Amino acid sequence: MSQPASRAIALVIAMLVVPALQAADLRKDDAAELLTIMGNRNVVVAAVINDVGGLGGGSFSSDNVALVVGYAELNDEPVEIRTTFYYDRELGWFFYEVDKENRRIRIWTTDGYQEMRPELPSASTIPQSPPG
Repeated sequence: MSQPASRAIALVIAMLVVPALQAADLRKDDAAELLTIMGNRNVVVAAVINDVGGLGGGSFSSDNVALVVGYAELNDEPVEIRTTFYYDRELGWFFYEVDKENRRIRIWTTDGYQEMRPELPSASTIPQSPPG
């Protein structure tokens, strides 16, 4: 097979496969469920802007993000929702928060809440320098 023909075939295959790897659009009901799992009450999702994350000068575009705009109440206080959600093939749509003080990543998905922590070596596994 000639080189141009094999490149053309590779391009067609890439065009067919790449869309299958992209995230499905985040729906309003999934966004409301995520916000509720995050502790919000009386959630109203006004809009889900797929493929856009952040606002203003910090905004960005990706197939794996969605900006959610709405209203909710957190700890009985009204809050404006302008939250970027992310998509991961294993997690689905999620929101995360890095808690450096407690050395953890907090993750909310439509399946619930989870924490991830680094595996810290125990004192017995830390190599010791010889005295001297």
